Amino acid sequence: MFIVVVLLPISIAFARRIWRRSAAVVSSLPQEVMDRLTRLDHAVDSIAVEVERIGEGQRFMTRVLAEKGSAPAALAAAAEQRAREPR
Repeated sequence: MFIVVVLLPISIAFARRIWRRSAAVVSSLPQEVMDRLTRLDHAVDSIAVEVERIGEGQRFMTRVLAEKGSAPAALAAAAEQRAREPR
């Protein structure tokens, strides 16, 4: 009976207090931090694009080497591919 009458309301009040404080802390991020996170997001996106380009190049070279079977032909095909890529 003591638990229901005394401790339950105190625990509910304490939980509400913690909940309100955590919501206020999350919403008060400085603009400087938000700008930094935005720059980090753009940097990660550009790195992902470059990694994808490297992967495409490796797939192309693997396909050329598998089809031709000789290194000079593969190098010529790679040079031809590089000449066709827009920069």
